[in-house]
Formats: sequence, structure tokens, C-alpha cells
Amino acid sequence: MDYIYNLAKLGKHMVNNRSSVQNMPTILCVVAAALIDQTGRLMLQRRPTHGVHGGLWEFPGGKVEHGESAAPALARELREELGIIIDPGDLQPIGFADAPLDARNLILLLYCCYRWTGMAAALQPGAQIRWVRPEDAHAHPMPPADRQLRAALLRFLAAGAGPIHTGITGSPTGSKSLT
Repeated sequence: MDYIYNLAKLGKHMVNNRSSVQNMPTILCVVAAALIDQTGRLMLQRRPTHGVHGGLWEFPGGKVEHGESAAPALARELREELGIIIDPGDLQPIGFADAPLDARNLILLLYCCYRWTGMAAALQPGAQIRWVRPEDAHAHPMPPADRQLRAALLRFLAAGAGPIHTGITGSPTGSKSLT
């Protein structure tokens, strides 16, 4: 995909231009999931009101730690934040966005996931989750990088992108939604 090519190009630039790299802002790699349940609803997570982007809605996920690759990092973050288990092989890349964040440049990688184990719940104090129709996500204020990816998600879904495992769709029975 184009975003993989662009990230590879950035990496090559950084290796070939070490002196300019010292003056580049720190890059913060973050991964997020567009969790789609069996009825086609999208999960959004509201950040706690304190901190950066407090009170805004986002695709759940978090930082890629040193030594991690993107998909396993997302599986770890979803387990920590929502209490669900995903297989990194069930993640489908949608796209990426970048946005300034203080002195850093945030790179947000968005994946789609139709399959997980467990009932999602907001485990961080002050966080909330809500299930919405993907086309209604625009009604929820989001941080800049998540806003950029809303349109990519709608294009991905409109193109008929679906579960990569034939016959397996949706979230576990008993998923709760907050509306």
C-alpha cells in the first residue's frame, strides 16, 4: 500500500541524511483499530478529560513500544485498554495519518478488525466507549490524526473490504454498547 511505501521512503531518507535527522522532530508511532461488530457498527473510545486531546473520541489503540511491531502492539493495547484479545493476523491495514503533537510528529496507523474475543469495556479511568455507524463517526469530535482517517475508513468499507477469514464476522455475542 502507499502508506507502507511512504514510511519506507522516510526510513531511507533518515538513514541517508543522518545530519538532518538530528534536527527532525521525534516521531511517535501509534496504532489504532477500527473495531467493527457483526451489525456493522464502529467502536469509538473517548479519552479521559485530562491530558492531551482530553474528552475527544478516537479509534482505540496506543503507542508502539521500543522493539514492538505494529500489529502485536495493537493487540497489546486493545487488551490493556478494552480487555479484548485479538489475533494480529486478523488486522487489515486501512491507512495512516500524521499530525504534529507538541514537539513530536505523530504517525497513526489504522487497522480494521472484525474479530476479537471478550466483551469490550473502557478499562482506563475516565474513558468511555460507544458503538456508532461508521458514517456517523463525524458527529464525534476527534483528534486531528483520527479525523484524517475517518474518510479512509469509509472508503475502505465502501470498497467492500470485509473480514479476511471467510465466514467469520462481528464481535462476540453479548457485546455492550453505550449510546
